Amino acid sequence: MRRQILFSLLLVGCAGNANDDVVGPYTGEIRRFVVDDITLPQTVTQAKELAADLNGDDAADNQLGQVISTLAQMGNVTSHAKDIIAAGQITSFVEIVANDFGNDETVSVKLVGAVGEDAIATGGRFVDGHYTSNRTASSKILGGATLHLPVFVDADPSVVPVVGLEILLEPDGSGGFYASVHGAVPHPHAIEMAYLATAQMISTYPSEHIGFLGLFDSYPRDWMVSHDEFTRNSLILALMAPDIRPSGKDALSLGVRMHLSPCADGTCLASTSSCFNRVQDGDETDIDCGGSCHGCVEGSMCNVAGDCETAGCTGGSCDAASCTNGVRDSFESDADCGRYCGTKCAPGKRCYYADDCASGMCGMPCDPDSYWCSNDYETCQ
Repeated sequence: MRRQILFSLLLVGCAGNANDDVVGPYTGEIRRFVVDDITLPQTVTQAKELAADLNGDDAADNQLGQVISTLAQMGNVTSHAKDIIAAGQITSFVEIVANDFGNDETVSVKLVGAVGEDAIATGGRFVDGHYTSNRTASSKILGGATLHLPVFVDADPSVVPVVGLEILLEPDGSGGFYASVHGAVPHPHAIEMAYLATAQMISTYPSEHIGFLGLFDSYPRDWMVSHDEFTRNSLILALMAPDIRPSGKDALSLGVRMHLSPCADGTCLASTSSCFNRVQDGDETDIDCGGSCHGCVEGSMCNVAGDCETAGCTGGSCDAASCTNGVRDSFESDADCGRYCGTKCAPGKRCYYADDCASGMCGMPCDPDSYWCSNDYETCQ
């Protein structure tokens, strides 16, 4: 039912015609290409490079790309898209119907987020080996898909419906394509995707996301991000403000880049173990933790104490975090100290806020008076 509801959104605005729309009939062999890499913008410049004019105002649109680039600067965007895809956590593929991949005036391209998911193909043309779909700004015959995107670190891929899908393909010289994918994500779904991923990221590896938590966890602190705290946060309201209105509905523009490799059945990727692919593999005792990966949080599966950041494994589960166990776990700034424990940290200890420290001073590059400090390097003065 949920899939049907999401897909119904994709149908909005897809009826009608425009003079330059490619509408078929489409003939030729159906050929499938697996998505083996997804590039999300890591900087504002990259977000602009991946943008497209989606509403005909001659301005580049990629609001969600700008949001992702902001998250990347804070260290919250994964750099392991290929590992996640190879592990089978993203199984997206593209189907192309064409008689000629060089020059063809009636070509159909469909981007499918995962096997069994609905998608709407978009029409377009191959000219000198380059494909251009019906363009969002001028067309009423547009594609749609549910995209699976490797956005947040320490979280599963984000799943979002995209309406008004626009696709550009350029050959990679090896039988595959680089795909520029543009479209609009309905505003409510963009907000919900961001909240779910943020909550999972923080709960999966809390000690690495203390600073990010502080942006949302309002007083009195409970060391959690509630749905209300997130959706009413002034930063979220500003970053994720709708910038386009397809069919009169608020949405955020999105532009990403994918690499497509020829693959008859869409499952041509070889999986390799990794500490960042969102599956349990290798010597891990739980997803991406334990063994040779970082320590697991409390309640995770373990074999020995060393599998856990809490330094304790009882009955196959990591012991609960504690402010007296001699190690840094949960939301502690340093081992057994910081505002989470209510115990001030001594000079030289790690800190995120001024009141983590006995001195009241959290060192460079943090401003002792600031609300949130960088995760990169900070110590009590």
